Amino acid sequence: MLTYRVTEKIDIPHEPGEWVEIKPLSWKDLERAKAARLKSVIETMADAKEVMALLAGREAGPSAEGSIIDQYDLATLLQAGIVGWSYGGGDKAVVDAENIASLDDLTARWIAELLLGGGRDGEDRKNASSSSTKPSTAVPSISQESGS
Repeated sequence: MLTYRVTEKIDIPHEPGEWVEIKPLSWKDLERAKAARLKSVIETMADAKEVMALLAGREAGPSAEGSIIDQYDLATLLQAGIVGWSYGGGDKAVVDAENIASLDDLTARWIAELLLGGGRDGEDRKNASSSSTKPSTAVPSISQESGS
């Protein structure tokens, strides 16, 4: 599938009246986000355990079952996956790097979970906004890379 052809408009559960429109992430989007995260970890001279865990495709530390988001650069994920939102008018409504960086942590992480396929179960999907862009309204779950 060509990921730019599929979008879904989803209500933000912790912000009544607000929504975000996302698209599935392509393999290249995921590769860029993972590379950006790894570069950040290396640049900050994180301990060798975290670097090795990222290279192995799993999260380091005692909570190895933690969020998959931590394997990727959050800004890169959001910039690749958000195609629209209901926030404000004028320049505030523009989806760009500056406005994405202005999202609160809760909303940014919630959107990233959606993009990585872990943010909603079947019941949540039923309650999501039904307003979508054609030709398809589904954002397929993007499975984690194998090798763990």
